[in-house]
Amino acid sequence: MEKTVVVDHRDKHAFYAKVVAMDLKLSSDRILMSIDSFSLVDVTVIVGIDYKKFIPDSIFLE
Repeated sequence: MEKTVVVDHRDKHAFYAKVVAMDLKLSSDRILMSIDSFSLVDVTVIVGIDYKKFIPDSIFLE
């Protein structure tokens, strides 16, 4: 995937996806919806090849 996105699985208003996107400094157009009331997770972050813009190198171990 080219772009990093946040997928909301539980909330039709994407509350938690918006919080995650804000923390990653992603714009709201990077939030996708895939509502599934049986999902075990609220939000999924799909890391794209643009991840270095949003995720600092310091979190990766070498």
